[in-house]
Amino acid sequence: MYKAGHPIFDVQYRWSDSAKSIFLSVKQTQKMDSLTGVFRMPVDIEITSSAGAATERVNILTKDTTFVLPSAVKPQLVIFDKGNWILKELKFEKSNDEWRYQAESAPGSVDRTLALRALALARDNESFVPLFSRVSLNDAFWNVRREGILALGKVKTASDTLKAEIKKTLTGAARDVKSSVRSAALTQLGKLRGDEVVAVLRGALSDSSYSVISSALHALAEADSLGAKQTLSEFLDRPSYRNNVANAALDALAKLDSVKGVATALEDVRYGKPISTRHTALTILHRYAKEKQEVKALYQSLMSDKDSGIKFRAVQTLGVIGDASALPALEKIAADEADGTAGVAKATIEKIKQRLSGKK
Repeated sequence: MYKAGHPIFDVQYRWSDSAKSIFLSVKQTQKMDSLTGVFRMPVDIEITSSAGAATERVNILTKDTTFVLPSAVKPQLVIFDKGNWILKELKFEKSNDEWRYQAESAPGSVDRTLALRALALARDNESFVPLFSRVSLNDAFWNVRREGILALGKVKTASDTLKAEIKKTLTGAARDVKSSVRSAALTQLGKLRGDEVVAVLRGALSDSSYSVISSALHALAEADSLGAKQTLSEFLDRPSYRNNVANAALDALAKLDSVKGVATALEDVRYGKPISTRHTALTILHRYAKEKQEVKALYQSLMSDKDSGIKFRAVQTLGVIGDASALPALEKIAADEADGTAGVAKATIEKIKQRLSGKK
């Protein structure tokens, strides 16, 4: 409570048949200094076996401790910090079989999520596609279903059978009751190809959720780059909360058609447009800030913009562009201590001067 940082735990365990116990090794591996030392706390350990589940509370008092906890039969699952109450980082060494069990059977949604992440990073993660699919479609908690979808997105396989299963799962998840799950499924579908995928993505453009429509637009641009341009153009003026749908359409279109994307962004960045749209336009224009003269000129004009956030980003980007013609206006801003962008203007001036001196 009165020190800095948080504990980083490295946890391992082994079960002893003769001792009818597990030996749980708990190490704290965070960097120790005058502010961050050894953390002391009680931790609940849940042990699940064929005999049922039991919780043991241990008191961590040292940097490296081994606890002996009763377990008459070999555990199917050991959970460190049941309920995930402690702010921490945790490395828990487990077999893939235990991660499998945890992914589907752990009572806590956080523990199921952690198991899915561990399995997704395994070298042979394609062997877990059936598990990922079951979780994506059937887990009781929406965020775990979403995590299953993200795990499917990390699978690289040459198997047509597994590819078909992944596509089928994502297509089903695209109809989930939770919009966050639908969005995740559509994003992963965008990495696939085929008329069936495109049909699902186009169907999602009439979804009741703006975030789902936005995900579908990005995915459509990826899955059907030739056929998506017209659709994306049609959504540039689609009204939505904070203009999320139109912003997604603009961002996706700019990746497919840089000429139209830049032209539209140059219009949408103007003062008077919705602020979220202006920021989306700036993100697109940043990609071309060094190579297009009209974009360079725009950034210089935005140094006098009425919106402080837009002005800040413009001043910052001018440092990336490195054009000496911006120095007089930047120096005027830097000299005004009442200007909230004075600090970034000074940094930008220094960056431009360093670049200019390097050219000599």
